Amino acid sequence: MKNRGKIGLGLGVMLATALSIHAYRTTHIVPVLIANMIMGEIPEPRQLPLPEVSTWTPHGNRHTSPAETRMEDAGTWRQRHGDGRNSDETILAGAPTFGPAKIIAPDELYFTAISFGRDSTIYASPNASKDRTFLVAYDIATGAERWRIGASGPLPAGGVPIILPDGRGGETIYQTSYEEAMAVAADGQILWRSATGLELDESEGSVGLMWGPSYNEQLDIIMGVSGKGELVAFDRKTGKLLTETPLHVPGAPSPVRDVDMPPQLTHQLTDGLSRALGYQIGDDVVERVLRVVQGDGINIANYHSIDPETGRLWLSATAPDDADGETDGLSEYGALYGIDIERDGASGALILAIGCSAYFNGGSASTPGLRADGQRIYIADGERHLIAYDADCKKLWSAEAGAQIVASPSVALDNNEVYVITAVSLLKFVDEGNSARIAWEADFDMYDASFPLAQKNLLTAAITVNGIYAQAGLGVATRPAAERPGFLPLRRGGARLDRETGKVLWYAENTGDSVAVTEVAPNGALVIPQSPVRSVLAGLAFHEKEGELTGGIAVFMPDRPALLARDAVCAAALMERTGEEAEDRDAAESFEAQARALMRQAANAIPAHAETLNAAASPAALDALCDAMKESWLTAE
Repeated sequence: MKNRGKIGLGLGVMLATALSIHAYRTTHIVPVLIANMIMGEIPEPRQLPLPEVSTWTPHGNRHTSPAETRMEDAGTWRQRHGDGRNSDETILAGAPTFGPAKIIAPDELYFTAISFGRDSTIYASPNASKDRTFLVAYDIATGAERWRIGASGPLPAGGVPIILPDGRGGETIYQTSYEEAMAVAADGQILWRSATGLELDESEGSVGLMWGPSYNEQLDIIMGVSGKGELVAFDRKTGKLLTETPLHVPGAPSPVRDVDMPPQLTHQLTDGLSRALGYQIGDDVVERVLRVVQGDGINIANYHSIDPETGRLWLSATAPDDADGETDGLSEYGALYGIDIERDGASGALILAIGCSAYFNGGSASTPGLRADGQRIYIADGERHLIAYDADCKKLWSAEAGAQIVASPSVALDNNEVYVITAVSLLKFVDEGNSARIAWEADFDMYDASFPLAQKNLLTAAITVNGIYAQAGLGVATRPAAERPGFLPLRRGGARLDRETGKVLWYAENTGDSVAVTEVAPNGALVIPQSPVRSVLAGLAFHEKEGELTGGIAVFMPDRPALLARDAVCAAALMERTGEEAEDRDAAESFEAQARALMRQAANAIPAHAETLNAAASPAALDALCDAMKESWLTAE
């Protein structure tokens, strides 16, 4: 009997242990309870050594876009994911080191991204502000507001403006909301303001979403695509509406899955965001964003890309209603569409033609990322896969990422590199033609911390010539074995990673986190528009441990301009040498254009040495200058 009792007790302990482990791996509440019981003080970030010059090098002929190469001020982050093909890459250098973030407009909320002018002026459309701002311009160095334009409709624009050269040495800013579109000069003068012709649906669950403008150079039109799949277009010069009847992208709304939060939690989240901003926002702000972030109940839950060479528009959206085998008004499948916009020869009206399409299981909240030559399109499905298609929508390969991919892939010009973030990691993939391999998983170790604290990425990867930039943080992981693992960040910051290894080279904290985009300005600053949803939830779970929270735009300015100039010069030398060796003329021209852009960046970083920098033109002169800057007083400045 005693042995039976011991066996029963042992089995009971084993069962309780198994149930505890299962609960920890599949729930939010058990990891939070355990962390609250054993968590100590939150550690400070580790001190990191000053980084050396990056060892990353391009090899082989890059896949190029001549249209991009010849664009004025190449490298400027002009729209949501950097450029029209949504690469999340700048050909410039990012700040090798940076201090804690300066917060511009802490009372504004950004669930999307911002754009930069060639002088790094910030152009933005907040999702929440005190005065329903349509478009605002900020000086990146001082944070001073340059001008502000209010929305005329019930909702702010919310999308991301695009910046285009005006052909006269200046720039024009374009923005669309669901009800209106606008062109604005760099000094804030409104050049045209036009209605979209769309009427806001006030029914329950409508998000009134317009994904912001894009540009089709072949037709010289500004376009906007709504969350319902409506496409509107305007003449770029005059603002004339060219779609009296909106064009429609095919697809049915996706099912509403697990996006609905308990009303009390939604209210608490709204109150937490309101405290961070300093004024009360409505519950509908959070509800709209959650629906978009999850891609639930709408047709298009992501931005679109434009092939700069052909003008083809690429969208990952929902498949037609019956593609999933059931005609029920909803779509269980995601879809990739290659869409051609053309003018009717007789009437001049715009026509939408589906050039190709492909369907896949689950939805997608991933903007398609295009390779520069337009011959590869990368998207993430609603499961755990990065998928590559060719320009005819033929599936080339599908690669397992280990967890759900939660943002758009970042596509590099060189070495067939593609960077993705999942719910648990940041990965570097290499496209090998018929398959892809994972080259590294980022090693986030900014803090000396142990269980129950974990460290992970929080946002998309931005590609620069001297590193990968991301937002990362320290917090508590929840539901680690679930399809959508959770993470509650208690500290957040900007991180620079080695492009070859995924090791953290530099890190600095900021106040709020983000569900927007990681961006790098022309002056090398790391910039993160803020929407501290996860940090507010972390504060609910771990009272007074979440740190200071704000909205606004976090700007990590280069704190050692000489190191930025060094990295830009050394990268320019590398690009000049690679360009000389390139067999393809378009690739050679692209490398040479990149070298020129990097040298402009170096001269702007240390204007006192601009004359010396501008005098270095040949590869040999650039190599010598790079070596001198590695050894001179500049590196210690």
